[in-house]
Parts: sequence; structure tokens; C-alpha cells
Amino acid sequence: MSKQKKLLVTHSLLNAWDYLYKANDDWYDRAYDGFMQTLYRAEITPTQAMLNGREFERLVSDVFFDRPIDCAHKWIEGAGEIVGIIKENCTIEQAKG
Repeated sequence: MSKQKKLLVTHSLLNAWDYLYKANDDWYDRAYDGFMQTLYRAEITPTQAMLNGREFERLVSDVFFDRPIDCAHKWIEGAGEIVGIIKENCTIEQAKG
């Protein structure tokens, strides 16, 4: 039996596809380029929004797993709310198909 390549369908890829799917003629080319960069996992310089998202995800994870955190962090309240939702749904992992 030959080894098959596994494809990783990430949330980022689905978002890029959705953006492309909804694109109009004025920004279709930009949406297509973004989808292809995501598909091929091209190295990019992260934007401030991307860095903020990563920081927030780390904070949520730290709160969930009771790791040491800065209780004065500007997003601690929001992270706490997300942790409540996670615990209510009994999962912290992303859905896998």
C-alpha cells in the first residue's frame, strides 16, 4: 500500500476560501492570492492583528490549563469568558473532520 499525502484543512484555509468565494471583481485577485498563500503555507510577516490573535489564544490556553498569568492583562476578562464557553462544551481542541 502506498503512502498517501495527508491534507491539512485549517481554519485559516477555510477563511481564505470563504473570502475568495465571496470576492467580487474588484478584489478577487487579492482574495485568490491570499487563498493560494494560505494553501501553500507561504511564509509571511505576521500583521499586528495576527500577533494579537496568537497572544489571545495563548492567554485563553493559559487560563484554561491554570498556568501562571498576568491577572491585569488587557484581555483577561475576554479570555475568561472564552474559557467558560470551552468548559461548558467540554473541549479545547479545534474540531477535526
